Amino acid sequence: MDVVIVGGGFAGAFLARYLGQKNTSSSEHLRVILLSKANYLLFQPFMIEGIIGDIEIRHLVTPLRTMLDFPNVEIRRTEVQSIDLQKRELTTTHGAVKYDKLVLAPGSVTNFFGVPGARESCRQLKNLRDVLDLRAEILERFELANLETDDKRQKDLLTLAIIGAGPTGVELATGLHDY
Repeated sequence: MDVVIVGGGFAGAFLARYLGQKNTSSSEHLRVILLSKANYLLFQPFMIEGIIGDIEIRHLVTPLRTMLDFPNVEIRRTEVQSIDLQKRELTTTHGAVKYDKLVLAPGSVTNFFGVPGARESCRQLKNLRDVLDLRAEILERFELANLETDDKRQKDLLTLAIIGAGPTGVELATGLHDY
C-alpha cells in the first residue's frame, strides 16, 4: 500500500517517521512517499532565536533524509500542483504520483485579516528564507544606525513594528529589545 503525505512540516514528517518505524506484521507492504517543498524540517518554535542570534541557523533545521532514514520511506522534494481524487493521483512539479492513502499536511498560510496594505508591507515569518532575510535586515539596520549622525534618522532605522501579540510577536519584541 502506498501512503502519500503532502507536507514536510511537523505533521507530515512525524507521521512519515511513525509509519517508517512501524513494524508491519501484515503481508501488505507499506510504502510511504513524503512530498515536501523543502528537504528539511524547520523547527519553527526557535525561529525567533535564529533571528536574534541566540542559536545558530543550523539548529533550526533537521534534514528529512536523516530523520526519515527508513527503507519504506521515500522523500521527494517537489510541489503538488493538483490532486485527482478519482484517479488517486497527484500531479507534482516532477511528475505524477499515485496513492492508495493520501494525507494532506501542507501547513498554513498567513491570514492578514483584510488589513489594507498588510500583505504588501509586512514580512511573514513562515520559513527558513524568512528567518534569514529578517535577520539580515535587522542586522543591516543596526549597522546603518551605528553610523548615522542624525538622531531622527537613527531612530527611524531602529524603529520596527511587530504586528501580532501572540507568542511569536511577543518573543520577537522581547528578543529584539534584549538584542
